[in-house]
Amino acid sequence: MDFINDEVDSDENYEDMSDEYQIVPKDYSYKHFLDSKKKNTIEVDQHAINILNFYNECFQKGNFCDITIKTNSRSFNAHRVVLAMFSDYFRAYLQHDGKDKDVITLMDINEDIFNQILSYAYTGHVERHDDTIEELVICADYLGVQPLKDICENILMELVSSNNCFHYWQFSDIYTMNSLFEVCLEYFRRNFITLTKHEEFFKLSSKYLMLILEDCELRLYNSVNDADPICSKQREEILLKAVLKYISNSLSKNNNEMAEELLKLLESVKLPEIDFGFLEKQVTKYSFEKHPAINNLLNSAMMFKSRKNETELLFPKSWYTQRLLSFCKFYSGRKYAAAYMIGREDYDTCCPLNFTNIHRKLTCIKLFFRRWDGRLVLGGIELQFNDGFVVGGGEKQLNSVESHEIYLKPDEVITKVTISSGWLIDRLMFTTNIGNTYGPYGGDGGGTAVEEENGCFLYSISFSSVRTQALLAPIELQLHWIKLI
Repeated sequence: MDFINDEVDSDENYEDMSDEYQIVPKDYSYKHFLDSKKKNTIEVDQHAINILNFYNECFQKGNFCDITIKTNSRSFNAHRVVLAMFSDYFRAYLQHDGKDKDVITLMDINEDIFNQILSYAYTGHVERHDDTIEELVICADYLGVQPLKDICENILMELVSSNNCFHYWQFSDIYTMNSLFEVCLEYFRRNFITLTKHEEFFKLSSKYLMLILEDCELRLYNSVNDADPICSKQREEILLKAVLKYISNSLSKNNNEMAEELLKLLESVKLPEIDFGFLEKQVTKYSFEKHPAINNLLNSAMMFKSRKNETELLFPKSWYTQRLLSFCKFYSGRKYAAAYMIGREDYDTCCPLNFTNIHRKLTCIKLFFRRWDGRLVLGGIELQFNDGFVVGGGEKQLNSVESHEIYLKPDEVITKVTISSGWLIDRLMFTTNIGNTYGPYGGDGGGTAVEEENGCFLYSISFSSVRTQALLAPIELQLHWIKLI
């Protein structure tokens, strides 16, 4: 089978593939995600600017100031109306406890940071100092200056890196910076393999790791290319290795009181989806003798696979749900009976290709054969899918001399197709993942070709039909394969 696929791994051979489809958003880069989280800042018109400039001029010259703010070592003269305008804290204080006071004391605030905040109050701008941005957030949060906090949050989102991701993640949680929280979470997903090797990973609260493990739509990404998702099977293996290291590190510090919490982490990994050999190898690396509940999960995973005991209470509930596939790819083979030299009257496109539903699966193929120049050729096809969708074309039972119906079992998919064709489609044979062979069906003419690729199964068949010798026949037949990754 010849394929063209520039994006597959080097150990896979897809050559001469006519078409390739991949269900991935148009722009799913980290930069696109980051930009989508940034918050809009407020633009003011010229009249508001003039008022702001006047207050700033008064502030700089000390004119019309009616209140003083004292920090540890410095005093600032300001205007009540400006303080009330930009700060929820000052607005509430000046309306109630500080209504008749001329001095406000803020002993726990750094004077340089407060000076930046006052500058923002009178100008709408703040100088960027990355080394003090967190202090500015803390002060803005305390004083209730949300627009300034939003500006700081935008800056912090740009600064997220492998060196500070965990710190900013927890910082954003403390100070309710939801966009920064999501950016850190996404950065962790896209750099999971690298970040789980950092010492800071083992200091992370288990609740943050649980956010990753409980995500049914979780995608992890290749460390080299953060827009390239890791395949679904490898995803669970990577999660298991990280969780076992995290658990082992926590227990080595005598955090026995966390044993139940750590067990929940391990339960959240889809252990039954991991090969037993890999699972056993990873678990034997660590010593959990003092925690039999953790050791028992290995046996539970094997019991779950074999379903020897159907009592759901024995198994974690998370094992009964599957994560979405990381991604999938579609491959289209060559076109058969595409010489365009057969009669072209009543030419029609049948079984149009539709890749919008990746969960659609073939359940039945009906083949109808007719005579052409005295030999048996394919006259029509009908495809039935698990969602009730039915499509087909060409001749049906009425004008056929031979017909065949292939019903696939629930877990059965077609992994190999053998086709004989010339002017028309002469013969078809299907082989499935469980070793069943259906066919060959049809005549003995035409040249033979085989389409088969490891990890792919037949998604659909498309073709056109023409009327030749008074009956319809499929031409330009093309097999479409899906690879779930």
